[in-house]
Amino acid sequence: MPKGQLVRDSTLAQLSDRYGITDRLVATPSAFYTTRAQQNTKGSMFESWVAAFYYSLFVGEEGPTRDAVA
Repeated sequence: MPKGQLVRDSTLAQLSDRYGITDRLVATPSAFYTTRAQQNTKGSMFESWVAAFYYSLFVGEEGPTRDAVA
């Protein structure tokens, strides 16, 4: 799959739904369902999840590792 298709909001939104990431959305009650249905919101949540996972590989509870800083 080409990079352009992989990083589209529609693709990221599908991945976000598949992994249940949108179930963790916190929003005001009046905006909850509208916000949860938006593709760019779902895509952004998936990107944030991937970034947090990647970051967690290099940072433990004690802070950044020596390898991550270098």
